[in-house]
Amino acid sequence: MQLPKPTLLGALAFLAAPFATAQTIYVDGGYASASTDFDIEIEDFEESFDLTFGLVGGHIGYDFNPYFSIEGEALIGVQDDTHTVTIEDVEDDVDVDFIFDLNHLVGAYARGNLPLGDQFRAFARAGYVTGEIELSTNLEGVESESDSGEAFALGVGGEFNLTEQIYARGDYTRYEFDDASLDAFMASVGFRF
Repeated sequence: MQLPKPTLLGALAFLAAPFATAQTIYVDGGYASASTDFDIEIEDFEESFDLTFGLVGGHIGYDFNPYFSIEGEALIGVQDDTHTVTIEDVEDDVDVDFIFDLNHLVGAYARGNLPLGDQFRAFARAGYVTGEIELSTNLEGVESESDSGEAFALGVGGEFNLTEQIYARGDYTRYEFDDASLDAFMASVGFRF
């Protein structure tokens, strides 16, 4: 009995098989802690603040193959940051509360994956993000102000498979806005369909 000769089409089908079975939709949700430095300059008043925010949200993505994915990200602020500053006045000192709220971050990413065995994969991602921060004070007659911005984002992280479909994820992302940088660490749990 003579075995059939290998063909180019057969070889391509053999090589593509792992990629075809790897196509997966995934979703995850969790908590992120984000930090940044924020400077305020109002007439003679200048102050720099170290801010930390809490956000909840997650990702929805698609694995084209074991090595490349795209994903969307949506995070909503749930923990603001307040700083009290004493401003010297002619008659009396005034304590002013500056309340910072990171309302949201929304973005899209391309992601490269590196499988490290059956249980773990590391990844790096790059994307484009929009966000909004709001500043308010306890001074009467002073309205809150919000500022929206766009940023490029770079991140690294890893996923650990708890079961065939459920995984734990941790990642770090740096968001580069025009006038500030934001660093975020996120832990989440996800599901693959």
